[in-house]
Amino acid sequence: MKARENPFRVDRVHALPFEFENDSFNLFYSRLKAAHFRGAIIGPHGTGKTTLLNELQNQLQQAGIPYKALRLMDDGRDSNKVRIQEWLDSSSKEMVLILDGAGLLNFWDWQRVKRKTKRFAGLLITAHKPGRLPTLIELQPSVKTLIRLVRNLEIKQSIPDDRLHELFQTCNGNLRDCLRKLYDQYAEGTGEK
Repeated sequence: MKARENPFRVDRVHALPFEFENDSFNLFYSRLKAAHFRGAIIGPHGTGKTTLLNELQNQLQQAGIPYKALRLMDDGRDSNKVRIQEWLDSSSKEMVLILDGAGLLNFWDWQRVKRKTKRFAGLLITAHKPGRLPTLIELQPSVKTLIRLVRNLEIKQSIPDDRLHELFQTCNGNLRDCLRKLYDQYAEGTGEK
């Protein structure tokens, strides 16, 4: 199968809206505003933290709220320190700062970020574990979410639920990995059974 024909290609997956399990975007956004734009999105790998951040950035832009986002990489402490300093230096105090991957920071680097961001309009982070800032939402992967995501991609031939259950278990609940495996299976011609 050609990449452009694959129903699980990156541009289609990235176009999917965040799937709330027992919540809604409006409730999440209300909690964020009530917390003065300071808090954390918590969840394991592949549960949609970055997807939710992308939707939030669209909402902030529509509301005319200035923000500056930074996504940390797991490529070494020093490179993240440089990125953080550049991010802070290029931000103005009326901005809400968004830090994707705050869990990558060690205790001392996190304390430095927390101290330096107090002068800004807000700080929203993502992490795998709670404790850095008050938790606004804790994401948990579910097979129901995987099934909804796959159905939203409107593939020609529906994948049976039991196959998606099996895939969910194989990927330890990592929805991103599930969708990547489906991409690979369709690319190899083994996805359509």
